[in-house]
Amino acid sequence: MNIQIVLYQQRLIGKILPGDFKAINRMHPDFVCLPEYFFVREGMEHVQQAQFADENIETIQALSIDLDTVLIGGSIVEKIEDGYYNVSYIFDRGQKIGRYCKIHLFKGELHSNLTPGLSFSAFDIRGVRVGLMICADVLYPDSFIEMKKLNCDVVFVPTTSPKKTETLADKLERDETIFVKGAQTARAYIAKCCAVGKIFNSPIQARSLIASPEAILQRAGLDEEEKPLIISQTLSIDWIRHYKTSTEKT
Repeated sequence: MNIQIVLYQQRLIGKILPGDFKAINRMHPDFVCLPEYFFVREGMEHVQQAQFADENIETIQALSIDLDTVLIGGSIVEKIEDGYYNVSYIFDRGQKIGRYCKIHLFKGELHSNLTPGLSFSAFDIRGVRVGLMICADVLYPDSFIEMKKLNCDVVFVPTTSPKKTETLADKLERDETIFVKGAQTARAYIAKCCAVGKIFNSPIQARSLIASPEAILQRAGLDEEEKPLIISQTLSIDWIRHYKTSTEKT
């Protein structure tokens, strides 16, 4: 069994541009992932974004129908009971599959009164076991251990990465250390979808990638970290399940 996934590396504009929509539609992807905070409004703090939660969820639902796909809707800020959370929703052709609230928040999110989520989740979607993490979750090895416990085939990671001054060697080493080793721990593919431009007036870098337990399968190039990009990759679910079986005692 193979699946086709698409990562939409884009500015935080809250929509898929018409030309990009046509390009993605021609690919007939099984899964499409948007970046973290894709629906953020300029000039508003985190908790103020929550007033648009229902509208954003409706947009995610509609996009999943229009693209005829499973859509990982980046993330939004949503008020749930007494807390404000950074939340990622999954819709399958208009049907809500579930949501995940980011556990490992950045300091800026905590200072902006967001609440950490409590637990990871996985979802069975059209024969594929899908896990979710958001951005800084990948910096904690236990996150990948939880993905392993949930028996995920593929883990999507909507992300906004702060722009740093670092060498190419540093970047490549970090990709191996976090994402290839993370995929080994989780025994799953890891697909990170980043945003470009700025978030809350802070510059970000887009380093979207797809990793297997053996290698980086695809990533944004060094000259593409500030460019919108559509990344498409075919993943073998049979292969990752064979990998799980062959390494289950290690």
